Parts: sequence; C-alpha cells; structure tokens
Amino acid sequence: LPFVFPLLILDDKNNKGDSMKKILYSILWLLMPRLVYADTSGPFSPVADDVSVKVINQIFGSLVNGGNDAFGSAISTFNAAILIVGGILATYTLLAGTLGTAHDGEMLGKKFSSVWIPIRYALGTALVLPVLANGYCIMQQMVIWLAMQGIGLADSVWDAYMQTPGIAANMSISKNTEDKARALAENIFMAEVCIEANKYAVSKTDNILTIKSRYDYNMVYDDKTRTYSFGDQKGIVSGWTKNDCGEVSFGEKIQNSTVASGPSTSNVGYLGPLDNLFAPTDVQPINQAHETATKALITAAQTAAQAIVQSGGDIDAATAATYYQGIDAATTAYLTAIKAAANAVAMSPSDTTKTAHKYGWFMAGAYFMNTVVTNNKITNAIAAVPDSKFSKSAFNDQAEALQATGLKILAAGNPVYGSAANAINQKQANESAKETEELGFGGRIMNAITRGLTSIDLYQLKNDPRHPVIVVNEMGNRLQAYWTGMVVTLIAVTGAAGIAALLKSSIATTVTNVLVIIVGFLGLPIMALAATSFTASYLIPMMPFMMWLGILGGWLIALVIGVIAAPLWAIMHLHPNGDDLTGRGGNGYMMVLGLLLRPCLAVFGFIAAITISSVMGEFINKVFFQVFSFSQGDGKGLGFFIGIIAGTAIYVAVMFSFIKKTFGLMHVIPDELMKWIGGGSDQLGHYAGKMGEGSTGAVGAVAAFTAGRGLSQNMNNTGRQLQDAGKQFHADKKNQENEKKSKAFQSLKNEKEFGELKKQLDSKFGAGSGEKVTAAMGIEAGNFDSFENQEKLFSLNNAMETLEPYGPEAANSFVEVMERSSAEGHSQFTSAKEAASFHSQNIASNMVRAQADAQFGEGGSSYIQAAAAKLEDPNLLDLGKANKAMSDLGKAQAALGEKFQNVFSEALKNHPDDAAGMSSYIGHEYNKVKQEQKDAQPPQIPSTSDEI
Repeated sequence: LPFVFPLLILDDKNNKGDSMKKILYSILWLLMPRLVYADTSGPFSPVADDVSVKVINQIFGSLVNGGNDAFGSAISTFNAAILIVGGILATYTLLAGTLGTAHDGEMLGKKFSSVWIPIRYALGTALVLPVLANGYCIMQQMVIWLAMQGIGLADSVWDAYMQTPGIAANMSISKNTEDKARALAENIFMAEVCIEANKYAVSKTDNILTIKSRYDYNMVYDDKTRTYSFGDQKGIVSGWTKNDCGEVSFGEKIQNSTVASGPSTSNVGYLGPLDNLFAPTDVQPINQAHETATKALITAAQTAAQAIVQSGGDIDAATAATYYQGIDAATTAYLTAIKAAANAVAMSPSDTTKTAHKYGWFMAGAYFMNTVVTNNKITNAIAAVPDSKFSKSAFNDQAEALQATGLKILAAGNPVYGSAANAINQKQANESAKETEELGFGGRIMNAITRGLTSIDLYQLKNDPRHPVIVVNEMGNRLQAYWTGMVVTLIAVTGAAGIAALLKSSIATTVTNVLVIIVGFLGLPIMALAATSFTASYLIPMMPFMMWLGILGGWLIALVIGVIAAPLWAIMHLHPNGDDLTGRGGNGYMMVLGLLLRPCLAVFGFIAAITISSVMGEFINKVFFQVFSFSQGDGKGLGFFIGIIAGTAIYVAVMFSFIKKTFGLMHVIPDELMKWIGGGSDQLGHYAGKMGEGSTGAVGAVAAFTAGRGLSQNMNNTGRQLQDAGKQFHADKKNQENEKKSKAFQSLKNEKEFGELKKQLDSKFGAGSGEKVTAAMGIEAGNFDSFENQEKLFSLNNAMETLEPYGPEAANSFVEVMERSSAEGHSQFTSAKEAASFHSQNIASNMVRAQADAQFGEGGSSYIQAAAAKLEDPNLLDLGKANKAMSDLGKAQAALGEKFQNVFSEALKNHPDDAAGMSSYIGHEYNKVKQEQKDAQPPQIPSTSDEI
C-alpha cells in the first residue's frame, strides 16, 4: 500500500503516468517477496558454511538467518527518528511545491520535477518504513541482500580459482640433502665392498679349519629399529659385530600429516570450531620413496662390489672413475626418486580445495599460510635421508687390499678426498673426531663459521622454482639453524677458554683475551642473522594473512556503516532537489555497489598478488645475488662471510618490501577499480595499510630488541666472566658452607617446634592425635617454617579454637574425619586447610544441634537450623548466631516453665523454617506470662533483663 497511494498523484501529462505505474508495479512485484521475507538467495548465493555470512548473522541476525542481533532495538529507535526526518522533508516539499505551483502555474513549479518527485516519494517512503523484524526497513534488507550477493560472487570466484591454484608447489632439494645422499651412496658402496671382500677372503680359507662356518658376512634389516647392518651376522661366534662394515639407519619417521593433530575446539562460539581449516597432506609417499631408493642404492652397490672383488681389485684410474660414475648415477637416481615423490605429494589433490570451498572467500588469506606450512613439512620429509657410516673391517690382508680399492674409487670421483689414503682418513669417524679435537680455538671458530654456509645456498636461489614467500621462509629456517649452531659453538669455545684461564698461566690468559675479541667481533653478524632469520621465517610468510585481516575488517566496517546509513539514504530520496530517480541519494548507490563488488575484487587482488609475486619474485631471485656478488668483487675468508650476511639481510629486506607491496594488491584493486566508476576513497586500503604498518613495526621492534639486548656484549662478557670464576669459586664454597650450617640449625629448630606442636595437639585431642592430625594436614618437620605450613598451622589453630567448647568428643571426631579425608587426598576440597576449616565447623554445628535437641526437645535442632544456618552451606551453622539462639531459647524455657514445651511445639508447627516467626510467637507467649505475673504482684519497676 505505501507504494500505491503516492502513485495516485503522478502527473498524467503526455499520457506517461499509466505506463510508469506499470513499470513500478512490475519492479515492486519482483522485489517484494525477497525483501519482505529476508530471502538472501539470488544469482550468487553464498556457500552453506561461509564464515563471512556467520559473522554478519551475529551482527544483523534479523536480516540474515535469525542469529544474534546487537543492533535490533537501537535500529528500531533510529529508523523511527529517520521517519521524522522524512516527515520534515515531505512537509517542506508540500509547502514549497504548493507555492511553486501557484507561482509558476504548473504542478510543483518549475524548480521541482513533477515526474520524479512522486516516484522518489513512493519508493523512499516504502523503503524506509520499519516493517521487518526488530524495526528494520526494506532498504536495510536490500543492503544486506546485495552484500550477500557480493559474498556469493566472491565465493564462486575463489572456488573457481582453487580448482587450479596458481601457486607452484615444486619441491627443491637443498645442498645439504644432496651431500647427505651422496655420503649415503658412498658409505653403502664401501660397506658392500667390505662385505664382499671379507666374504671372498673367508671363502678361500682351508675347509679343514672350519673357518667358513664361523663367519657370515652379509646385510640384514631390522624392522623394529629401521636399520640396515652390514657385517658378520655370526659376530658372537667370530668376535666381530653385525655392523662392523657399516650401518644405515632411517631414524624416526617423519609424521605423515603436515598438520599437527590436536584436540578439537570445544569453543563453538559464533563461527563454529573451524578445526579442519588446514587440510593435511600425506607425506607417506616421500617416506616410502626414501626406503625404496635406499634399497636401490644397496642393490647397485652390491653389484659394483661383487664386480670389484671378481676383478681382484686391480684397477687403473680410468676404471676407478667409471665405477664412481656408477655411484654418482645411483645418487642422482635416489634424489630424482625423492623429488618425484615430493612433487607428486605437493601437486596431488587434497582436502585443501574442499576446505577452501566450504568456508568461502573469507578464509582466502589463510590458504597461503597453509601452502607454506605444507611446503615446510614436505621439505623436512625430503631431507630425511637415512644416517649412514662405514667402518673398515678386514678379515685378512687380501680383504683389506680389496677395501683399499674401494677407497681408491671414492678418491677418483670425489675431489674432497683427493687420494685413497686421504679417503681412508676422511671416511673414518674416529679419525675425523680426532682431527677436530686437534684444531686450535681459532680454527674451531672458523670451522663453525664456514661449515654452515653451504646449507644456505643463497647463490642457488635463481634455480628455485617455488613461490618467493616459500623460498624466503625455507631460507629463514636454514638461517635459524645456522646462527643458533654458531652461537652454541662460540659459547662452548668461550667457555673452554674461560676454564683454561683458571690455570692462571700467561699463555692461557693470552689465548682467552684473543678469543674474547674474536667472539665480540662475531656478535654483530650473529645479531643480523637472528633478526634476518626471524623476518624470513615468520614475518614475511604471515604478512599476506595480516593484510588480509585488515581487508576483512575494512569490508565489515563498510557493511555496518551501509546498514546503519540505509534508511537515511532512502529518506534522502524525498528531498525535492536533485535530478532523476536518485535525487540527493546518488552517492549511496556507489557505496552499495562497493559492498557488492569489493569481496570479489579482493579475491582478484589476492590472486593477482600470488601471480605477480611469483613472477617478479623469480626475477629478483635470478638477478639480485648476481648484482650483489658483482658489487663485492672477489671476497674471501671472513670478508666473504660478512658479505654473505650483508647480502642475506639486504635480500630479506628487499623481499619484505616487495611482498608487502605486491600483496597490497588485495586492497589496491578493489579501491582503485571503484575509483574508475566514481566509487569513493580507499575503504579497504586504510585498514590493510594499518596492518602492514604493524608488521613493519614488528620488524623494527625485533631488531631493536636484538640489538638492545646486546648479543655481542653478552658473548664478549662471557670470557671475562669466566676469568673471574676462580676468584668466585672460593667465595661460593664458603657461602655454601655457611648456608649448609644455617640449614642444619633451621632443621633442628623445625624439629623442636614440630614436636611441641604434636604435644599441644595431643593435649587438645588426646594421645597420638598430634601425629595423626599433622599427617592429615601435610605438616612436616623438614619445611615447618615454610609459608605453606604456616598457613596450615593457622587453619589448624582456628579449628582447635572452634572445637574447644565442645569437649573431647568433638576433638576425637575431628581427628577421625581428617584421617579419612587425608586418605582420599582431600578430593572434596581444594586443600588440607579447607578440609580442616570445614570439618571443624561441621562437627561444631552437629554438636550444637545435638545440645539443642537434648535441652529443648526434638525440635531444638530445627529451631537452631532456621536461626543460624549459613546461606552458602546450610549444613554449617553460624556458631555465634547459634549460641545466641540457644541463650535466648534457654531464657524463654526458664520463664515459661512447664508451658515452654507446648509453646515451643506450637511455634515449630505454625512457623516451620522461620526463625523470626518462631521467636515472635515464643516472645508473645513469654510476655503474656510476664503480664500475668505482674498482675498478680504489687506494681514494680520492670527489669530490662527479663525481655528477650
């Protein structure tokens, strides 16, 4: 009806009125069912579990699915006020239009439109009427409906993208993993040579000596320990061991799931548990690939070892190189198999797509972090190359000569060993350990510095095909492992130097001073590595999600503003000025269009950010370190180390700015695109920018914290502090002796006081009670002076004072119940103190009730219960009130004499559980008796002591 009556004033000039009515009727007929019945369906319906819909449902539940509605009552009042504004505009239009009609001789005058004003009044009045639940109007329902369509559109775009996501999940193998795989192949080769050589030597022994039956050189696999043992499997008989030729151990298997399993969320809250936000990826194929590839290495090594033994071990350099090519090919095949399995795991369909579809566009920002976490788990699985070792074990000289041939092959193909003799030293773990021990302090420091550089692979970034955020995250993890390892080594070296200084020799002091200078110099680079690794490992991977949170907050605030402003926007259509249908409400249409399109455009921004950052990130990786290394020239030694750290820090800073700017497209695209059609200011950019500023501030805070704490200063001071350890040692020893004497004295004092306490308890509660009560309270002599024991003593003292008026029976009861409660661990109480307090009051309360029944009859305890029961626990009495009630009732009993029992029974009968009513009744009867006595005696001055 609000639509129909304003149309009656439509101008029929040029026969346009009837046709316009038909158009308006058609539009309103189509919109009315959806708006009135809060129907959010449309061409782009949100998914069932869309998180953004759940959020809106908790804010404007009356307009969505009937959830919480925080604005309901307030909106109703606000919309009523808007109607008043509409009435003022209508009054103004009526007066101004009447005057314009009279002055200009045409309807509404020349200033106002006689065509559009009636239409705007019809629509504006109808849309602003609060006809929906909780006083909402049709215009507010329209805003929510358009927002829901925007959510549905964003869900559809995000779901379509997730069918073929743009992030390449290719896996790369680090230099450390390659080296470990090569060492595995070499060790297995040497272990097989050892087995075949010894097996051949044993087979050539004389049968008469029965030596063959005592040896069984072979390889066996223990499924429980996941270990291959190469050696004499009859080691107990022969004196050798089952792994005297070598060993391959897989160690602990990498967990199959990339998501740590944990308890489900018990807090359902507004949005549900969201437990399956990150879909797990099964890395079991990578684990199996390691096992299968290791078996292939063993097979290839066994074949090569048998060929060497059959040849007699007489090979030249060219033949040795050919054999090593076989080892190299087996290593390449191992790495190829692992990488193929990793790529298959990374690219295989998982529940990630289903999860992304289930929760809608709102969780798009979290998807990127899921990719980073999955990549890290897969990378760890790739690096799980089994540990291996080779031990030279020769049955005789012939077997030793054949093994020397194997070492010759290693020296021919691996330049690290250089020669067969050097290969022997390099492959023996005990010799390597001895070599390390013989290094000087300075050599050990430089060893720690240079050992980890090959694991960072900064100059190999150009060959890494993965997304730059994933690359930076993995590089940060490697940097963390590197700098923490350096710190541990430097602390150990510094500690050793400080201990050497305790010798008080001039040479030791000189060495210590030199080491302090070196360690102090290395502190600043280590600080830079720490700050850089933190930024690369945690901050950069989290930045897209942090900026996405800012976008979600900006969109949600814009939606709230739109719903609140909707009735005011509708009522501004009643303003007589303005052209066409929009009038003074034209800007509102662009705002609503923004609510419709911004979620979808934010998803497009996220997709563009992923794609552009991937392409440009590859460009940075391929160019940056080439440019940096060119600017550094031929750096060597410690200068090369400093250059690596500086280049890494600059690279991470460049990637931080690049990722921040690139993922800013998530808010730039929605804001800039809306500007193309006059859509206003940076609505989402403001909030996303604030989140980005927060991340930048976090970087500065971490850097300031690292520098302010002075890692360099701490390490620099370590050596000097250890130099003073000798002086401090004697002082500490003396303090320890004094402290020991003080503790012994305090122990004697505690024993004495504890004995006095038990004697006091025996006198109060009976012989043997002291031992029982202290045991039940957990009071011990060893810590008698502790604060906790003092609290227990205070509670026990209060219990004793409470029970003292009630004699030995109460005391015995207290001892018994405390023993039972202690046996149950005081399970019904929070502590022994609470148990003592409760039981003492409970026993005293029962004693008072028993005394009341004994003195006043069966109803005595009922009267005391009504008069003195505690509100927090009716089983306990307020003993002060109970004693007062006993005293008053005793006075009444003495005054009433034989009548007391009848009066008391009537009081209990007429006023059960009402202490005040019973007292009033007994007092009334008491006063009657006193009055009768007064009437029977000569007049006298009444005594105040006779009143209750």
